[in-house]
Amino acid sequence: MGTLNIHTETPLTDTLFDQLCTKEAKIAVIGLGNEGLETALHLATKYRVIGYDTNKDVATLVQQKMDPNKKITSTDFIGKDFFATNITNLLEIPALYIITNTNTNNHLVLNKATATVARHLKVDDVIVFQNTNNQKQEIEFYISLLERISGLQHHIDFKTAYTTNIISAITLNTHQKTIKSDDVKTRDLVQTIFENVTALKIIKTKQQLNPNTIANKIEKALKQQHPTKKAFSILLKGITSEKNTYNIKNSKAVALYMALYQKGINVKVQDNHILPSKVKAACGIELTTSTSQCFDAIVTSVAHDNYKTTTPTNYNKNSTEQTLFFDQLGNRKEVVSNLR
Repeated sequence: MGTLNIHTETPLTDTLFDQLCTKEAKIAVIGLGNEGLETALHLATKYRVIGYDTNKDVATLVQQKMDPNKKITSTDFIGKDFFATNITNLLEIPALYIITNTNTNNHLVLNKATATVARHLKVDDVIVFQNTNNQKQEIEFYISLLERISGLQHHIDFKTAYTTNIISAITLNTHQKTIKSDDVKTRDLVQTIFENVTALKIIKTKQQLNPNTIANKIEKALKQQHPTKKAFSILLKGITSEKNTYNIKNSKAVALYMALYQKGINVKVQDNHILPSKVKAACGIELTTSTSQCFDAIVTSVAHDNYKTTTPTNYNKNSTEQTLFFDQLGNRKEVVSNLR
């Protein structure tokens, strides 16, 4: 999972970067498996870094200068301002957090890591999710978790960015790193922090449309269609990560489900390309194999060939004249523009 949280009382200016460089402010890397330990040690060449892992055995091995994944040797720890812990309440409050492995399907681990960050989150913090597969969608769920636990509001009290690609101390010169954020100052701050310690090529891009935005648009359209209605129901057609496949890893449809669910919307999901048991095991969502329920909206969330034509004629038993249809066939902006 990959999150970078800049924890400070100061605004997002060069002051924070200066505090990190003078080690007045500290960095915490949450998750020391896979790329987490490499990230921590690499940043520790210039900054004070705390490594945290919910797994006590992993934290103990790292404390002994041993890599659980056997990629890093004890000599790689030499000269690094770094120590590891599994204590939930960090003794040294960091100014920046990096949660690694955000593309994993182990939601329990991600929940624990996010909760750890949320307990230390303050106004003006920045959370940067480090994600090796360039997927932002599921991260929105963890942003909402941060809000619930910390009591702070995203965009107002804290900012977010996310990065792609592994920071590898081993193959450093062959990697690129993309930093995305909808806030230019946040993006530039994160870029500066990484560029100070790495030879990676940094690519800055504006954050792409995310599932929360799509969910907001759908909710807005439903409220316009039913101004007096308090609760809505939606049928999602498709849950896999790609059309005509049974793979669910990094599924954008799962992230959209989460965004809609967080709004209190009753969401049902159908997908005949994947076994219901596999979906339940991967993300806890129960598929609806058949239903005669009429929905307020039907969303084509995966462009399976048999879902391409989404019309009232195809869904007579699930729709009324008031049902809205939303098409997400790979171009989310187009879909959103149709909601206006």
